[in-house]
Amino acid sequence: MTDARDSTPEDRVRSDSLDRLRGNRNRPDRARDLGGAIAIGQGIARRARAVGAVAHAWETCVPEDLRRQSELISFAGGIVKVGVANGAARYKMDRWLRGGGETALRREAKAPVTRVRLVTK
Repeated sequence: MTDARDSTPEDRVRSDSLDRLRGNRNRPDRARDLGGAIAIGQGIARRARAVGAVAHAWETCVPEDLRRQSELISFAGGIVKVGVANGAARYKMDRWLRGGGETALRREAKAPVTRVRLVTK
């Protein structure tokens, strides 16, 4: 049996190295606070309200014939992405948006709508 006093400098270096590895392997318990989770939940709720406001504005502002040929795909970063059925529907939607529809949508949405992007489905 070897004694700690009989160990060589190389043995001590190896032992210190193993102790450092063990320290890295065993992670300390992190403090469990609810602040981060609450902030995430509030962000999700705020985003859901914005999406709901845009969807409501879409239903109230867009004419029925255009709504039947289109659908809301997403709302992120102030950009409303709208899918349209075909090129003719895209043209009609573009004319409506440029003719004041986009302004009406922004006014009604109560969310920061900066742009409406049309994509053909």
